[in-house]
Amino acid sequence: MKPATTLRRGLQDWRTITGKHGDLIRDQSPLLALSGCALLVEILFALVAPWPIRYVFDGLLIPQEGSTILFVPPGWPQEQPLAFLGIVSAAVLLIATGQGIFGYFRTVTSAMAGQRMVMKLRKRFYSQLLHLSLRFHREQKLGDLLVRITGDVPMLRDVLSTELVDISGRAIQAIATLSLMFWIDPELAVISLVVLVAVSTLSRFFSLRITKVAKKQREFEGEIAFTTGEGLTALQLVK
Repeated sequence: MKPATTLRRGLQDWRTITGKHGDLIRDQSPLLALSGCALLVEILFALVAPWPIRYVFDGLLIPQEGSTILFVPPGWPQEQPLAFLGIVSAAVLLIATGQGIFGYFRTVTSAMAGQRMVMKLRKRFYSQLLHLSLRFHREQKLGDLLVRITGDVPMLRDVLSTELVDISGRAIQAIATLSLMFWIDPELAVISLVVLVAVSTLSRFFSLRITKVAKKQREFEGEIAFTTGEGLTALQLVK
């Protein structure tokens, strides 16, 4: 399948999902907005995280004559190495703490939005099942319906809440990281971009296989659930 066809089909599926369940996103937009803001702050901490290491290398390990370090007086790291390392360690601890706090806040808010969405999704699913014809229930396997209720609905919840925030945030982080790399070292940024394209190509190749295997697995799970349910139902009659 061509990349353009895959992208077009993905956008079409996304429009279908948001068209049918877009009101769920709008109802939980405050929580999703809070989760997005927390993710942006978490990304900011992630972008700042490598800088303390650079301070250690430029200030102590490999100092260069004539070079200056932002917010650090010239020659001070060599004169007071313990104090300099203490400040750098405190910065590392502060960055890690900030990432943990805002990452936790992002996870909690997106999970709250997702749980509220899944309750309404299950109500809609049950309502749709009740309005379907008797012919449908006779032809449809019970196990497949159970797998869709217990498995597909939580997946749709993750797509509408957690994955929606994470994918958009990680795309922003990738763009910001590449921009910083091009600003600091363009040659290294070009090499990283080539590696990123190669990894994306391999990921797409394996994702197609994983998708096919996952579909077959869902069918097998439906058959197993159907067989198990029928067996347990008939167990009382047999005994």
